[in-house]
Amino acid sequence: MRIVFVGAGELTVDTAQLLVERGHEVVIIEKDEERLSELDDQLDCSFLHGDGSKPNILKEVAPEHTHFLFCLSDNDQYN
Repeated sequence: MRIVFVGAGELTVDTAQLLVERGHEVVIIEKDEERLSELDDQLDCSFLHGDGSKPNILKEVAPEHTHFLFCLSDNDQYN
């Protein structure tokens, strides 16, 4: 399965790690470029720098091929 996360908090990281270990394709969208750099060494998945609340960013992760989208940022309005 292909799973996309918006937000790169600890819940996303922990969940993404489990999914990657089980053979799923994971993509994480995050606004903070430094956070993505930190995670690049930690997780074997794809990353996209951008605002996941923007339709043009979401289109970049091929929603037609995505099975699940999780919005897990710290901001309810952003989710």
